[in-house]
Amino acid sequence: MSRYAGCPEETNFRNLEINNCFVFRYSNFEIYKNMQCFFCSQNSKTIDYKDIELLKGFVSSQAKVVDPRYTGVCAKHQRMLSNAIKRARIMGLLPFVKR
Repeated sequence: MSRYAGCPEETNFRNLEINNCFVFRYSNFEIYKNMQCFFCSQNSKTIDYKDIELLKGFVSSQAKVVDPRYTGVCAKHQRMLSNAIKRARIMGLLPFVKR
């Protein structure tokens, strides 16, 4: 049995995300935190490109799409999210770059 709740025994500590568990590294030990996808927890089937307030939460201060390791979004919704951000940029709702 693993000493970390919800995480497998054989883990690769070079990766930050292991089986939907986020690894926080401190000086001599690692702490696992289960991350739940925001869109899976909301039962979202689609991500609307017109919902700018939602999309701004997944865009950095430099107008880049934030890595799913930090946001906790699953791969399926990360693809949908990036497509929605690209559509919003083309429509002029989100900027391509920050000045």
